[in-house]
Amino acid sequence: MPDGEVNFTVNTTDGPVSELTYTRDQLLNTLGHLQYSGGNVRNLDNFTTANAGSTAYDSSGNIMSRSVVGGDGVTVTNGDGVSANPEVSLERPILVTPTADRTLQPNETICVVNTTSASPSLTVTLPDASSMTGRTVTVVRSNRVGGTLIVAASASATIRYSGDTSGDAGNSGSTRSLTDQYSSLHLISDGTNWYTL
Repeated sequence: MPDGEVNFTVNTTDGPVSELTYTRDQLLNTLGHLQYSGGNVRNLDNFTTANAGSTAYDSSGNIMSRSVVGGDGVTVTNGDGVSANPEVSLERPILVTPTADRTLQPNETICVVNTTSASPSLTVTLPDASSMTGRTVTVVRSNRVGGTLIVAASASATIRYSGDTSGDAGNSGSTRSLTDQYSSLHLISDGTNWYTL
């Protein structure tokens, strides 16, 4: 081998090369099975340059470790696979049932409110639209009598109602009221405003 040392031996009984193998092509074929490169022996089936697995070799024969990472709505545990197998989970909607004014957190995506006559109105403020791009929130009024449920956008965001194509004041605003039993708003954020679905 290039370093002058014995890097491996060939089992002539069980290995892929018989004891009668002596040609250059047969030796290269054997090395191909062992993937000898730069003084390293590696398994072609498991490690190749640009391997899509969690570990791969670069063009110099160095090991590259890869990790699984989370993103918006995705949680990863043990992403590097060192202490245990990686676990990936999707964020599940969290249901909240407020009895007083409430500002929803980004993970609180389903809100069911039972207003009462003792409270003339109850306000549910949506999360900041800029932190919810592409995500949805549903707010439902569950009762028939009582006060008004007000759904409010935070900061300078507006709630764009169905049919709003021009941004006119009749179809958008910073709040929307739910007065009927089981009335609801299913909203999606574009990163700036909320739109009804």
